[in-house]
Amino acid sequence: MKIRTSRSARADDQEFRLVRYLMSNYDSAVRPSLSVAQPVAVIFKFSLLALLAMDERQGVVSTSCRITQNWNDVHLRWNASDFGGVTTVRIPASQIWRPDRGSVDPSNIGEEHAVLKSSGDISWTSHVLLKSACTLDLRFFPFDFHLCHLNFTSWSYDIQQVSTFSAC
Repeated sequence: MKIRTSRSARADDQEFRLVRYLMSNYDSAVRPSLSVAQPVAVIFKFSLLALLAMDERQGVVSTSCRITQNWNDVHLRWNASDFGGVTTVRIPASQIWRPDRGSVDPSNIGEEHAVLKSSGDISWTSHVLLKSACTLDLRFFPFDFHLCHLNFTSWSYDIQQVSTFSAC
């Protein structure tokens, strides 16, 4: 009996081999930069999905948000021709270095996957529930207007190690 393999089966084998290759000596604790003096540039995009609750007395706003971060990891580059032309792979985000994010409670983040490209470019999108302090001025209710500032910053890296840029 002869069994035919499809292209997708071969692609899965190549993807399996690629992930093993990438992760064989990878350390997610190491900042992905070519030199100590070069910061990792992270592009940060924040999208408000829903306003869940507003506690006027405490000045706390609860929201559902999507955060997307993009950066390049020099340790996760590969030659696609060495892996059957595979140029993109998705792996659990917990397996790679990720920029830490101030203002985000890690317990609110579900298991996500990061999208890796052969160039080392990474895209990581996560859904988060935020509780944020916001001064609420209700004098003109119901015609009031509120502007709440959210500051996302690294807790463990300074600007010389990780530079964050906002994507509009």
